[in-house]
Amino acid sequence: MESAHYIRTKNLVAYSEQQLVDCSSAFGNHGCQGGLMDFAYKYLETNPLCEQASYEYTGTVGQCRANSCTGGLQAGAVTGHIEVGHTEQDLMSAVAQQPVTVGVHGAMGDMNAFQLYKGGVLTADCGTKVDHGVTIVGYGVDSNGQRYWKIKNSYGVGWGIKGYALLQRGKSGGGECGILAGAMSYPVLSS
Repeated sequence: MESAHYIRTKNLVAYSEQQLVDCSSAFGNHGCQGGLMDFAYKYLETNPLCEQASYEYTGTVGQCRANSCTGGLQAGAVTGHIEVGHTEQDLMSAVAQQPVTVGVHGAMGDMNAFQLYKGGVLTADCGTKVDHGVTIVGYGVDSNGQRYWKIKNSYGVGWGIKGYALLQRGKSGGGECGILAGAMSYPVLSS
């Protein structure tokens, strides 16, 4: 949402993740127990989106407080979302237009390469069971010729490269960490 709004207005606003955790259960999301970005977009078609400063992140499911926040997007600012096909070319075409939300395998366990990521292009076997949402903000090739997707994560600036990671692009199957295996979409904003 932040990226889509910035592309349209050149005004960067931090929106509330906590609002979506607390308030979008009627649309199919389950707070900290999971959900889909597409369900969040459906919620935002009929509800406003608060600025982060007025509805701060707590990391636990709480009572919905969307009616008491200030700033943000008005209800109806999101008019839908676009599903992206599950090929690298489809994803590259979409990311060339704007950032795209995707799911990855990010859980701790026997395949915790994603959680422990520190830098460089991640080429480890981190699994393909999609369980964590991230935003693809770009793609490229590093100085060693390794192709990558650049993702923004929600773990904060202490994780990865100041909150970002480079995941191998061109991996067969569901892609590195399942990046091509789950839902891939981006919001459509009213004009």
